[in-house]
Amino acid sequence: MSSYKLTYFAIASLGEPIRFLLSYGGIDYEDNRLPKEDWPALKPKTPLGQLPILEVDGKTLYQSNAIVRSLAHKLNLFGDTTFEHFEVNAHIETIGDLKNILFNWTWHETPEDKLAKEAGIREKSAFLLGKFEAAVKENRGYFVGGKLSAADILFAGLNPVFSFILGNDFLADYPNLKNLVEKVNALPGIKEHIANRPKTLEDLRIQLGWNMARCRTTTVDSPKGWENTMTSYKLIYIAISGFAGPIRYLLSYVDIDFEDKRITQEAWPALKPLMPLEQVPVLKIDGKTLYQSNAIPHFLVKKFNLPCSNDFEVFKVDATLETIGDSRPNGRTRLGVSLPRLVDKDGRVEKYCDLRHELCSLFSYLKFGATLLGIMSSYKLTYFGIAGLAEPIRYLLSYGGIDFEDNRITQEAWPALKPQMPLEQVPVLEIDGKIFYQSNAIARFLAKKFNILGSNDLEAFDVDATLETIGDLRQLLAKWYWYSEPAQKAATEAETKKKAAFYLGKLDAWVKKNDGYFVAGKLSAADIVFAGFHLIFAFLVGKDYLADYPNLKGVVEKVEALPAIKAYIAKRPVTEY
Repeated sequence: MSSYKLTYFAIASLGEPIRFLLSYGGIDYEDNRLPKEDWPALKPKTPLGQLPILEVDGKTLYQSNAIVRSLAHKLNLFGDTTFEHFEVNAHIETIGDLKNILFNWTWHETPEDKLAKEAGIREKSAFLLGKFEAAVKENRGYFVGGKLSAADILFAGLNPVFSFILGNDFLADYPNLKNLVEKVNALPGIKEHIANRPKTLEDLRIQLGWNMARCRTTTVDSPKGWENTMTSYKLIYIAISGFAGPIRYLLSYVDIDFEDKRITQEAWPALKPLMPLEQVPVLKIDGKTLYQSNAIPHFLVKKFNLPCSNDFEVFKVDATLETIGDSRPNGRTRLGVSLPRLVDKDGRVEKYCDLRHELCSLFSYLKFGATLLGIMSSYKLTYFGIAGLAEPIRYLLSYGGIDFEDNRITQEAWPALKPQMPLEQVPVLEIDGKIFYQSNAIARFLAKKFNILGSNDLEAFDVDATLETIGDLRQLLAKWYWYSEPAQKAATEAETKKKAAFYLGKLDAWVKKNDGYFVAGKLSAADIVFAGFHLIFAFLVGKDYLADYPNLKGVVEKVEALPAIKAYIAKRPVTEY
């Protein structure tokens, strides 16, 4: 049995969502609440000189959001489809935005600046809380998909510190968020944790009604949990093998009688508007419509317990399905992949299907199918005419061989476009009409699609934690450079550069330890994201900022030498940052 030890201060704050997740999962853990006077001795022993950290069988996990994601994956709290996974991630990022706004204002501003910025903080907090309220209302009481996810537990876990900062009635104007917190707090495990947790300064001030500021301010049913009474299966696709072939194989393998409706080219225009994304295949199960050709096999594999006796086998099957899926939009054949092995009903191990023939058939019809149905995914990235936050996304899309529209908008065009964005900010990535937002969430979504998030749970955590650390460096530098008054900028320059050197030193050491890459001696999303930020880091810190960090310099050079990224760099517009 694994041993868990959470170390944080004797408050709720960043530690509480992790405690909520551990409690929800029924995981026994040591809740090490560190006295303030013990912190100076422990600080140099932590990966980044900060808390919380979670030790799992001696392995130290760090970066609170990365810990949350790691536990959420373990507890299956990331949704049932790729898009739900993205939405959970995007909400985690946006809740983090609210947390960062409030934390920076509360603890890192002078009294004068705090007073001067109060109105803006109220407005921004109300904007984000309003977005959360609308999402929870739309999704039947939860952030995503009408069911519990990591985003719900994260928000409820941060409720004590939000109440501490904003006032204990900060959710008075947000009834759906208030109900969400109540539902999470009533979950078995979490309810017991709340009843037994020590009282903190946050609790005392909330009970006294104290506050630092007053800040008032068509989801498709998930297939998860459907009962085994389902009897009617109808698969709709055009009269070719194409994207429906693997689905037909899966249904046939488990002896499911299904209607294989193969529509003609003439029938498609009338049927197209009735499809969820105006595309096929779709699979109807007792009238419920499943869509997205990658999501349907994932659902069927899970429903019929086809693969896997352990988490690593689950990962391998999942990664293989993703790799096959990656091959299709790009038209690049990866027929040499090792296909999953499954266990049949009699316990005999046998190869699932040799999909080589099926894939060859798919690629033969790919051009025809794309022309007929418009099923080749379209990607449109919208950002300003600079590298900025979008460059890592452009690098990832290029690496994945994705043709995308690089929509670089002008400052003059932004005011009219801003209200149309989910959070009134860019970048956003549109994929077949779906809008993906939050730059970190987009990067993780693409990284998962291209299988560069690590080969096991620990590697995935290390990649995630490195992405969080790169994000900390970027936010540190951006806040100093763009958001400080000139006098404050000059006064904080030395401290900012010292902190930046600390992060760069840690990152350089990780690359040295891992044979030239951030994680496990191989390319990952962390390498591409860091290289994608190279231009803006060089602008903020100086062109020679990597002179003392040869391993990081090597990462940038290797990433920018990758054929697809090299080709993108050669043709991109020249910008200062």
